[in-house]
Amino acid sequence: MLLIDQRIRVRAPRLAQALRVIVCALLVFLPVRAQEPTATSPRLEAITRKLNSIVFPHLDFREATLRESIDYLKKKSAEFDETTELKDVHCSTILRDNINDRRVTYSAKQVTLLAALAGVAEAAKVDAYLTVNHIYFVPKGEAFVPDKSDVGEVSQKLTVKK
Repeated sequence: MLLIDQRIRVRAPRLAQALRVIVCALLVFLPVRAQEPTATSPRLEAITRKLNSIVFPHLDFREATLRESIDYLKKKSAEFDETTELKDVHCSTILRDNINDRRVTYSAKQVTLLAALAGVAEAAKVDAYLTVNHIYFVPKGEAFVPDKSDVGEVSQKLTVKK
């Protein structure tokens, strides 16, 4: 693509400029849709099972920041992880658009890590998405756009079951 772009720029600079304008217009005017899970993958299923196997006896966040809550869950999940499945998996978290300082008040007993992540996200008024590489936290209602490492991967929106 880059080679073609360079050749067009050298041989037909007006055409190259016109193509750039068209591409930019398409990017601006085409609606961005949130990626909804349509299928699943064996690895994502295994990660989901793993997150559901880690149970916290009690959680109580009072006006903690979203970052503090997530860091606590990551730290404590290692203590409460009693399975040997996926011990080598380290799913990093990505917080988008300066939502680190959103306040979280969340309390639960006998809650799985997956449910706790969903509950913390709901309390912070953000959406959480699980992929095979990351857990993304994005402002509520905004489109979920994965990083390059997750493009083409299946994602799962974390929701609180009522």
